[in-house]
Order: sequence, then C-alpha cells, then structure tokens
Amino acid sequence: MALSGLKTLKVVGSFFLLIFASMAFWKEVKLSLQTCEELSQSSLHFRKDSSVEGDSVLVRRPIRNSPGDVYGAPVQSENYMLRKSQGPERTYERYEDTNITVFVTSPPSSGLTDIIELIFALNVRRKIRVIPLVDGKIIATGKLRPITDYINTALQQVQPPAVVHTYSFHVDIVGNYTRRPLLISIVRDPIERAVSLYNYARANNSKHDSEQVKKWRQSLNIIREESFDDCVRLKRAECVSSKAGSRLIRHFCGYDRRCKLKNRWTLERAKKNIEDHYFIIGTRPEAEMFVEVLERRIPSIFKGGRKMLHELVDKGKLGKVDRFARVMPSEETITKLRKNLDLDLELYEWIKERFGEAQRSVGLKV
Repeated sequence: MALSGLKTLKVVGSFFLLIFASMAFWKEVKLSLQTCEELSQSSLHFRKDSSVEGDSVLVRRPIRNSPGDVYGAPVQSENYMLRKSQGPERTYERYEDTNITVFVTSPPSSGLTDIIELIFALNVRRKIRVIPLVDGKIIATGKLRPITDYINTALQQVQPPAVVHTYSFHVDIVGNYTRRPLLISIVRDPIERAVSLYNYARANNSKHDSEQVKKWRQSLNIIREESFDDCVRLKRAECVSSKAGSRLIRHFCGYDRRCKLKNRWTLERAKKNIEDHYFIIGTRPEAEMFVEVLERRIPSIFKGGRKMLHELVDKGKLGKVDRFARVMPSEETITKLRKNLDLDLELYEWIKERFGEAQRSVGLKV
C-alpha cells in the first residue's frame, strides 16, 4: 500500500515538474519573439509596402558586355573570408584568387564609366565578365523589394571572376551566396557632379546614346539656352530641388522610403551602410590612387591597373579632366549650391577621410 502511494506521488510530482518546465519554455519563446519584433522594427529590411521614387538617370553610353556573359552559371565554391564587425573597408583584406565578384554602384557622373573602361582594358588577357545592370523598368520603379530581388538574383547567377556595375541606389546583399560580392564605389564633389550632369544632359551625343538615355534626356524638358547659373538663379527643380540636393546621401541610404527625405537620418543611414557593406569607396579626383588601392587589395582583377590607366589617358581614351565640368558656375551660384548640398558635401568629406585611411593601410602616402 505504501509502495503504491509512493509511485502515485512520483507520477504526480513528475506531472507538475513537466508543467513548470513547459511554462518556463514558453516564457523564453515569448521573450525571444518580442526581442525579434523590436529588432525588426528598428531595422531597414524591406517590407512589402516600402517604396520610393527611383532615380531615372541612366548610363551615359551603352557599355559593352564581356564576350561569354552567362547568367545561370553556378558560383564556384570556396571558403569565404570572414570580415570583422567594424566593416569590410577597415579590415583591409587582400583577394588574390579569381573566384570573386565585384559589385560597383555609383551615382551618375562620378567616374564609374572610366573604371569600367579600365577593367575592359585589363580584361584583354583575362576572362573577367563585365556585366551592366541596366533594366530600366525595374530600377525606375524605385521599389525596394523588386530592385533588391533583381540585383541579388543577378549577382547570385553570375559566374566569377566578374564585375557587375549599376547606377542604382544601395541595396543590401542578401540571399544564398557561396561567397558574397565585394561592394565598391567611386564618388566626386557633389557640386562638380551636379554641373557635369547638367551639361552632359545638354550635350549632343545622339550617335552614341542608347534609347534609355534618349528617353531620359527628353524627360528633363531641357532649355538648352540656359546655363547652370541660369538654372540655379531661376530655381529650376533640376538644379535646386530637395532631390537634386541629396543625390549622394540617397544613393548610399538606399530605396527605403525614408531615404527620400533630405535629413540627418538619411545621412546617418548612408554612413552606416557604407561602414557595414562597402569594401572601399574612392573619389574621382584621386582616381589614380583609387586604382592603386584596388590593385593592391584585389590584384586578381586590378593588377596592372595604374599602368593601364596612364596608357588609356595617354591614348586619349580617358580624359584627364571631365569636359562637362571644365567651366564652373559663378561664386554666387556655388554659394547657393553649398547650402542646398550641405548634407551631400558632409558625406563626401566623410568618405574622403575613410579613403585616406584606406590608402595609408596599404602603404600609400596621403
């Protein structure tokens, strides 16, 4: 009798112990879900309703595809080099193997075309795929999810070694990558970029323009008789709007709809994206040093880059100066632009400081 009662007591005790354990487990689950919800609200991952108008500025001229560009080719497997938490540009890895994809994204009139021309020249003896992402219909939507899916799908399908380039805003590299692409970019002084883009839009390049570029020119309602000084003085949207005054911070902020606003949040988000995602960002005035850093850090693609850059300039294939920004506007106009481009200029100076650190890290004198 006593033995039977003891067994009953053990069964009851085990039952209550199971109940208490279950309560503790579900309490932990609830706490974890609450934490995840808080993190997701503070993050900027895309949501179904996220949208913002895109920048419809397209490539200056049709850029050649490398022979043998193939989408759908499997990415070769190789151990991925882990990066430190402070961001890839501050760990200064060196990539000597060819199993690598470089993703270049830059605002228009910042020097991207020159970098791509350099890569084509270096590619004479190499089998590097150079692929432009110029699907205007997707990019022009300005919607975060379709653009993110489009770019990541393209990057996942390309076979390395490859260089993929675009003028689209920043998007996070997400998905199943055997080895994540290296993000690089090149920027220039926001005032010089604005002047160059304004004059380029009015240049007569109909022989070399793609249909997309022709449509872009037509959409501007260009008044050819107006100079850039006139455009600013008459307060044309093309020159003095909030959109015109925040092109750089919007580029690195991305397609989140909050990035459309010109404010410090957009600026800080752009800085965070640069710190977290970009391997290196150079500047157009220091294009030669930018190529030198790329040559030392990604020799599998950019080896011999500085020498080739000099050869292209000597042959006239690349200009020493931007012909669309040879004549700068008046001091009065520049003063007004500095006020409108204040956050872009702040980000540009911040990028220049980081680029100086990148140069020193590979033994170059700044």
